Amino acid sequence: MLDTKKEEIVERNNVKREIEAIDGEKNKVSYLANQKDNEAKLEFLKNFTEKESRAKIINSLEHKVSPDLFKIVYLAQRMIKEFLRSTYINIPDDKSEIVEIIFNSTNIIFNKLSENENLEVDNKNKIITISEKRKTSQNKLLAYVLHGYAHCFSNREGKENNCKLFEEGNANIFVDLVISNYIKNHPYENVGFHLDRNSSNDKFIEEDSELRTRMYVLEKLKMDKKMILEYLLGDKEKYLKNIFNGEQRREEFNIKEFYDKNKFALKDIDKESIYYSKNAILPLYILQNNIVNQDILDKEYNATEIIKKYFSYQRINKINTNKLNEIISIMMDTNKIKMNLEDFINDELKSLTEMEKRMSSANILENILTILNYQKLSDETIRQMGIIIQYLINDLERTEKLENGNELLQKINKLSGKISIDDKSLQEEINDNLSYLEIKLEMISKDNLTPEVFFNRLKNCLKFASKIERNEELIAYQTIKDELNLSKK
Repeated sequence: MLDTKKEEIVERNNVKREIEAIDGEKNKVSYLANQKDNEAKLEFLKNFTEKESRAKIINSLEHKVSPDLFKIVYLAQRMIKEFLRSTYINIPDDKSEIVEIIFNSTNIIFNKLSENENLEVDNKNKIITISEKRKTSQNKLLAYVLHGYAHCFSNREGKENNCKLFEEGNANIFVDLVISNYIKNHPYENVGFHLDRNSSNDKFIEEDSELRTRMYVLEKLKMDKKMILEYLLGDKEKYLKNIFNGEQRREEFNIKEFYDKNKFALKDIDKESIYYSKNAILPLYILQNNIVNQDILDKEYNATEIIKKYFSYQRINKINTNKLNEIISIMMDTNKIKMNLEDFINDELKSLTEMEKRMSSANILENILTILNYQKLSDETIRQMGIIIQYLINDLERTEKLENGNELLQKINKLSGKISIDDKSLQEEINDNLSYLEIKLEMISKDNLTPEVFFNRLKNCLKFASKIERNEELIAYQTIKDELNLSKK
């Protein structure tokens, strides 16, 4: 290894003497372009100022790409160039040149890496190595190549940046921005596989969240893309000045303090923003924006407390189901909230009187089904749900009126198969109650329900031994009677 290094130095000195002996820039450039040593070309590149001369040397740089990666690398390079064109009206020559140098001098290969490693970037020797075990997903390979290029851009001097927050975070953001930009500009193009705008590594969500939150504020100012490229291809100090609003970086990110300083930019958070994805902080800000006059940012994040504050401590029988679903979906977007949804249900049901449960059984059931869509519930909670179902069935048998019958029916159909209960008898009882409830809801929602349709539905639900089976004649009689009464109207 030492002898090889000495040989390279000797060869480079020979090249230097040869170039000094040549007259005229064009002749010097032609000689240098025909050399094999990339390092020599890059070392002497600074001696040439003419754009044409520099381009000739850069285009003569050599690199190798594993055959299985050629199409992916070509696509990644095309995407990066298009991202630059979308970001700048006129791409700065220095940034464009850096990109071409990295493209033309960086080897991208498959090789063995440790089990948990997807890629490895050797900035000194300009090699991006992708684990040969990751060959199967083309979309992931594209993300690895883009991620590797980001590190090569950032550390082009051969020195590693020790700040993982910026180095990994900006590389991940770069991947998402480049792919998202390409999808936006080519919505119908078929590249041979599905392009995912959120393909970056989700291993560093906690670390990335701070950076993505800061970048979201810059996005509102239409500065985010230029700042990413400033970090990777330009002046890192300029980037840091903008990312921290001209202040020195603090060791710890204060969620509440940042919110208070940037309330205007964080007022209406766009969930479609590339910075919302894989961000544990922005969902908290959405919740805070919707919880008036109560602070949730300086305490332990608890789903039960957040829901209660969001609905101003209304009981579960009064809570709007759609809004409940909306707030839970936002809470699921962050990993900072203790999702104790079952505790919330149990607390609420205990606080209601039996009369309140009877009078609001439909709304309570819808809210329980909404929560069940996100989290498995215990047998005891399901047992309580069964009581609510019975209240609703009894109410429907008395009045046969329900404003949101169709919506409730759809939720039951969607979730009934997902209810998993350890107690077999309870499982059968719940299934039968849901089946009977479905029949009653269909009777309300469909004017064309015939006895034949009813009996087919009943036959299907009676695969479970149940109370319904024992009351089959009564149900059939009442159904046919109701149908005849309906037909006379």
